[in-house]
Amino acid sequence: MSTRSLKSLLWWSTAIVRLSSWIVPRPKRSAWREEQKRKVWHWCHFLAESGRLTQSSEMELLRYCWGLFSEALWLRFHREEASRLAREVPLKTSFHP
Repeated sequence: MSTRSLKSLLWWSTAIVRLSSWIVPRPKRSAWREEQKRKVWHWCHFLAESGRLTQSSEMELLRYCWGLFSEALWLRFHREEASRLAREVPLKTSFHP
C-alpha cells in the first residue's frame, strides 16, 4: 500500500468515527471520539509499518469503524437499562392473574 492509500484510509476512518460520535451523549462525546481516533490511527500505522496493510485488512478496519455506530447507540441509550428492561419483559403475552 502506498502512502496515499494510507492517508485515504485514515481520512475515511476518522470521518466515520466523527460521524458516529454525534450519537454519543455530549458530555462523553469528545473523550470517546479521541479514544476511537487513537485506536484507528494506531491500527492503520501498525498495519502500514508491518507491511500488513492489504485490501482485506483495510476492509476489516472499515468494518470496525462502521461498528462504532452501534457502540455509540449503546452509549446513548444506556446499555444496562436496555438489558434490564429486556429481562423484565415477560416472555409470554398471556395475562393470568
